[in-house]
Amino acid sequence: MGTIESERYEKVVMVEGAPDFLAAIHFLLAEGKELTIAPVAILGASNQKLSPEALGVFQNKVICLYPHVDESGRCAARAWARQLIDAGAARVTAFDLSGLVLADGSQGKDLADVCRICPDCLEKQRKFTEVMP
Repeated sequence: MGTIESERYEKVVMVEGAPDFLAAIHFLLAEGKELTIAPVAILGASNQKLSPEALGVFQNKVICLYPHVDESGRCAARAWARQLIDAGAARVTAFDLSGLVLADGSQGKDLADVCRICPDCLEKQRKFTEVMP
């Protein structure tokens, strides 16, 4: 989702799932980066094989992945990163969402959960004050 729309951007944030796609749009707007970074979503970690047509769009782009903090999310991110690099992406990085604690005290696992962060976690984990590259 958002692949075609990302063609005119040099930077892309790539997330896993529709809720994270909406969160990416939220953070791009909140951080004033909506004109320079495109959000793209892969709808589920089980979609580990990216289409050749989609991969061509990411050639020469700087991409930041936002994998879920679980084994399937990490595995998918590794697979996506390899494919993006092989397709000619300029650089592929990943944002580390580990250590995310929600307002109710539970552990967060994805970008959408950053919207429900505990104030104490935000103070201790400064990486969550600016989540877009």
